[in-house]
Amino acid sequence: MKSILVSAYIWIFAIITIIIIFPVYLTIWLITVSFDKKLITVHYITSLWASLYIWINPWWQISIENREKLKNSKTYIIISNHQSMLDILVLFRLLTHYRWVSKTEIFKIPVVGWIMTLNNYIKVKRGDKKSVIKMIEISKKVIASGISVLIFPEGTRSKNGNLQQFKDGAFILAADTRTNILPIIINAVSGTLARKGIFVMKKLSIKVRILDEIPYSSFENSGISEIRNRIHGIMDAELQKLRNSLQENS
Repeated sequence: MKSILVSAYIWIFAIITIIIIFPVYLTIWLITVSFDKKLITVHYITSLWASLYIWINPWWQISIENREKLKNSKTYIIISNHQSMLDILVLFRLLTHYRWVSKTEIFKIPVVGWIMTLNNYIKVKRGDKKSVIKMIEISKKVIASGISVLIFPEGTRSKNGNLQQFKDGAFILAADTRTNILPIIINAVSGTLARKGIFVMKKLSIKVRILDEIPYSSFENSGISEIRNRIHGIMDAELQKLRNSLQENS
C-alpha cells in the first residue's frame, strides 16, 4: 500500500509540473535558441527540472562524490553504468552541460521526447549498425563544438545491478575525437523503481561516484577492445568498492 501511495504522489506531482512548466520551458527555448547555439540555457533548465523530482521526494536520497573531478571547462565523453530508469534524473544532477545519447524509443514519449528533441540530444537505435554510425558522426560534431557527450556504454539497464559488457560506440568516439573519458559509477543502496513498471518499491538511496578522468594520451595507442575492456575493469572494480564501503557503513 505504501508503495502505491508514494508512487501516486510522485506521478501526480510529475503530471502537474509538466503541465505548468513545459509551456514556460518552450517559451524560454524559443527566446534563447537564436543566440544560445549550444543550448546551454535549456539544458541547465532541464537539469533543474529533472532534479526537482528528487528534491521534493523525502523518500529519495541522492549523494554525489568527487564533484571536483568534473571540470565544467572541459569536454568529455562521460560514461556511466545503468541500473534503473532513475539514473537519468540522477545524472541531470551533475548540473553540467552535455548531450545525452539515448535510444530512439525515448524520443517517442510525449513531453519527454519533445524536451530531448529541443535539446538536440542524440538518437541511437539499439542493435542497428547504421544508427550507431550516425550517432558517432553526430557525436563527433558535438564534441568538436566543445560539448560533452554522455553515454551508457552497457546499452541498456542492468537486471541485477552488476556491470554488463560494454558496447564499442563510446570508445570509438573517444579514440576518433581524441577526447578524455570521464567514468561515473551509480549504485542503488536500497530500493529502486521496478525495472519495468511505475511503482517505487521502497525507500531509495543512490550513491554516485565520479572517477578520475581517463586522458586520451593513456589509450591513444590502444585498440578499441583494449580500451573498452580496460575501462570496464576500472568501473567494475570501483562499483565493487562502492558497494563494499556502503555495506561496511550500513
